[in-house]
Amino acid sequence: KYVVGPIFTDYTDEDGVVHSAVEQEIEYKARIDEQAAKSVRDQRDRLLSETDWVVIKSKETETTLSTSFKTYRQALRDITDTYSSPNDVVWPTKPE
Repeated sequence: KYVVGPIFTDYTDEDGVVHSAVEQEIEYKARIDEQAAKSVRDQRDRLLSETDWVVIKSKETETTLSTSFKTYRQALRDITDTYSSPNDVVWPTKPE
């Protein structure tokens, strides 16, 4: 049998500091947002690294990197500044 109740409750720790349920919820949500933001950065870094070879090849062969790859990579670098919430991120499409 399960009892449904509040996730956070006011409590006083062993040092006599009172922790409110609201304070706990705010801290919890901040941790969740931080984890989501880290996940976005990790995904962005992975996607950038997948196209590093294109940049290296263009440097080695002294050819110009295509505008589509430049735009794609810049969009990836800007992703953390573009979206206010990690849940709203729309990933750019990798060029062929």
